[in-house]
Amino acid sequence: MLDVGCALGDSLVEAKKLGWKDPGGLETSEYAYKYAKKKGLKVKKGTLDNSFEKNSFDVVTYQDVIEHVTDPVGELKKVYRILKPGGIVFLVTPDVGGFWSRLLGPLWYHYKPVEHVVYFSQKTMKQALKKAGFRNIKTSKTYHVLSLEYILNRLRYYLPWFFEFLLKIMRKTPFKNISFKSYTGELEAWGQK
Repeated sequence: MLDVGCALGDSLVEAKKLGWKDPGGLETSEYAYKYAKKKGLKVKKGTLDNSFEKNSFDVVTYQDVIEHVTDPVGELKKVYRILKPGGIVFLVTPDVGGFWSRLLGPLWYHYKPVEHVVYFSQKTMKQALKKAGFRNIKTSKTYHVLSLEYILNRLRYYLPWFFEFLLKIMRKTPFKNISFKSYTGELEAWGQK
């Protein structure tokens, strides 16, 4: 398993718990890379290039990464090359065709000029995966498990004074750690080599 954009290595830790033997990660942030290395994880600093052998991995994951890549189809072709026959790519990215994008328009939280350089709908994600050679492609909306404190913190983006007030009150209660599934406007996609 290779987690591209592994951040602090949380997915790699969980993969080990699930029995994956020696999962690896790639990370561009110096801080996150060093943090993951301190956890004893197998992480390389950088982006996906041709340093990996063909047919090396059973699974490659991209969680909140592909929207930062200027040539996503080219990137997915690199993934295709390093996956073993039958291997799987798994991606999570903002869904520009989803409910929250349509409702909030230019105020949608995932619109981040310069940081997010490409946006996908479920339809365009399927097209990108197909162009890269993948088959058995599936997409769907996805959810995150979020605490009430995290949600209120994010809502401050839309109405700072009001949600900051609620956040101060809620932090003094036991409700701040209540968590639930939340559809935040992202999609997940799967493709097979």
